[in-house]
Amino acid sequence: MLTTLKDPKFVSLVRISVAESVQQVLADPDFGLEVKDSFKKRLLKYKNKKTKKFTSLAEVKKRYSLS
Repeated sequence: MLTTLKDPKFVSLVRISVAESVQQVLADPDFGLEVKDSFKKRLLKYKNKKTKKFTSLAEVKKRYSLS
């Protein structure tokens, strides 16, 4: 039996295979898992940290006389 690209069974099989492959690639392995309290505390600590890591463009221009 020769299968052609127009064979509805073949087309259906290819569609299902492609859909399953895409789902596997895009699936989130952590879906449904809970976030631990210790991790939440670390995130909150980082969020509430008052240190400034970045310098604004205006400050850089002023410091290096670029305006």
